[in-house]
Amino acid sequence: MSGFREMSRVELGGDDDPLGMGPLGGGSSTREESEWKGLTLEQELYLKKLLIKETIEDELNLFSTDPTINTVQEKTLFLRYLYQRWVDEMPLIEKDRDVVKAKLDQLLTQYGRFRTLFLKGVKDDRGRGGMFADIFDLAIVTPKEKRLKGDTSSKEATEFMANLSNRRETLELFQIVLREPIKKGNASPIYNTILGAKSMEAFDFVYRKLFGMIYVAPKIHFILKDPSKINKAKNIYDATPRGSLKTALTIANPMTLFKNLITLFVSRPLGAKNIIQRLVEESVEIKKYRNNLEKKKQTLNSPQIIEKVDAWVAQCYDPMATTFEQMEEENKSENAVNRLVSKVLADPVTNPTIAKEVIDEVLSKKEATNALNTYIHLAMRIKDKEAFVDMMGDDKFISPLQDVAQIVAPPVIEVVANAELQKLVPGIFHLIKGAIRVAEMNVESEKQRADEYIKELKIFEDMLLPSLQKVISEDKKGTLQDVIMWASEFCDESSRIEVDLQNLMASMKEEDKLVIMAEIDSWINFKKKERIAKENLQTVHLHPPSQTAIPKLLGKKFLEAVRPGLMKKMRPVK
Repeated sequence: MSGFREMSRVELGGDDDPLGMGPLGGGSSTREESEWKGLTLEQELYLKKLLIKETIEDELNLFSTDPTINTVQEKTLFLRYLYQRWVDEMPLIEKDRDVVKAKLDQLLTQYGRFRTLFLKGVKDDRGRGGMFADIFDLAIVTPKEKRLKGDTSSKEATEFMANLSNRRETLELFQIVLREPIKKGNASPIYNTILGAKSMEAFDFVYRKLFGMIYVAPKIHFILKDPSKINKAKNIYDATPRGSLKTALTIANPMTLFKNLITLFVSRPLGAKNIIQRLVEESVEIKKYRNNLEKKKQTLNSPQIIEKVDAWVAQCYDPMATTFEQMEEENKSENAVNRLVSKVLADPVTNPTIAKEVIDEVLSKKEATNALNTYIHLAMRIKDKEAFVDMMGDDKFISPLQDVAQIVAPPVIEVVANAELQKLVPGIFHLIKGAIRVAEMNVESEKQRADEYIKELKIFEDMLLPSLQKVISEDKKGTLQDVIMWASEFCDESSRIEVDLQNLMASMKEEDKLVIMAEIDSWINFKKKERIAKENLQTVHLHPPSQTAIPKLLGKKFLEAVRPGLMKKMRPVK
């Protein structure tokens, strides 16, 4: 098998898709705006995902004002479901559940700080968590979607499955694999299939795509088309303590191995950054932002004004003073650029003092004002990123995480230790290095590069299957099986919640329906433009369209429609 067209669809979703799904069906989503004609499958699925995301975002905003377990349990619906499933029912923490809850409560006090710094310092333009939404996107189905899930032959069903996001597709595949274990009440169907395979090629399509590696090739190819992503991969690879990690993995005792790994990643010798901080620093590309700031400084050619801005950012700008949402709202407001530039240059606290006539001159020239505004925002984003990196070394954040990890780790380590990590982890390093090598190769065609990616992934795939088989064969205490059966409850097709979005919209005013349709279509068209820009490595910044009408007109109806189904899945709050 060679090339990508024979192997898989072009990846449309994943981290590059804030909604977590690529355009469906390949057709245009434009329509006559004078008449309500119902929802197409594409529009229906986008609308459902938007409503799920908006609902979760509202609950996260509520939670950030009072980040306690009581808030989750008493004032939210979606987050309460996730909390009960993960914390109250996860088998790995059965013996120490109360201790984990206490540590989580301690950790949650840091949530508001973490969320603000993560959104402002990492995501930059949008940070709506996709995995939470994908779980509910799988659990909540529309009538059309339900019909297509039971259909394996029609063109519409094929297009539906072929255009799901990476995360959503993975969950769909898990749902298929877990059908038999759910019927039997144990994981033996999965175990027998994996243990009986001579190679990854022996798996059927679902197992190969779920457990194999070569289907990742299109995604790697897409990401590493961008030279800046190649440099980022190199920097993260170089920042990883490969030698120390390989040495730590030679320790035979599982718990000693775990403790050594924790120490390796969180210790701060002589107050220096820990390994997690160094990896995060490379991931958020602080060096790249600093370089861009220096380049912008040269174009401004105004030492006194630059000194003023640098002083203001250092002394007055507090990353925690505003939330991500407040920052976005301010940036969109009228005269936001002039207001920020004027505020910084006229600040009475920082030096040097800028004369009023100089400020007026800058503000009178749109190009100069915009350039200075860009410099100010770059400087603020760097401080946001630095604050996020600092948080990764703060004991208030790291210590509760360590405590929870030490409770969850023993059963996990017992299972994973059988995977011969001392062989598998170096294999991961080899794969990363190989992908970087292929990305930098001079090739006659992209098909040749595609084949090279597949070769590198195949090498790792051949190492992965024996590790999976050994983990399964050594699961004497049934720990892995318990986790699989716990996870299967997320994917139980018999308990999906059906919501008819067209029916929710049926009683709405005609003009409200058309406003909602316009927002859906504008989002679909935005996603198509964004995808084209990214595939062509264009540096244009596309702003997501407004979605204000959808949550305002449909949010409450949607929440009330899914509430009974979710409540059936949860126990009452004591």
